[in-house]
Amino acid sequence: MVEFATDALGTSHLRRAVSVIHGNEPSRYIVAPNGIKRIGAPGGAVVPCHPMAYPYLVRFCHKPDNVQALSVELIGEAGGEGGATAVAVCHSNTSTWDNRYFEMLKAARGEEICHFMPQNYLLWVSEGAQ
Repeated sequence: MVEFATDALGTSHLRRAVSVIHGNEPSRYIVAPNGIKRIGAPGGAVVPCHPMAYPYLVRFCHKPDNVQALSVELIGEAGGEGGATAVAVCHSNTSTWDNRYFEMLKAARGEEICHFMPQNYLLWVSEGAQ
């Protein structure tokens, strides 16, 4: 996984980004004030790694084009303790995606689509990127 990310990003200085839940998990989240910041370089210099359905841990890693990765600070809607730091990925060019995604998301082809990465996913960026 690290070798692929190193080759895909062109550097051995990698930083890992993951979604993390802090404290108690609230039932609903909202984005914290000033809670969104860019991760990695604009234009897709990220390598996400998704777990696959195998009897042991296997991850599928790839370097998608036309993506923007974000770190999003979330807080519980009702206040109190708990929250999360979530990794989000926005795909700006979805023109080649399978129609099933658009049906599932009730979106149109070519529309920008953003999603959070679950806790067991990894996102690799070059270490110098913010």
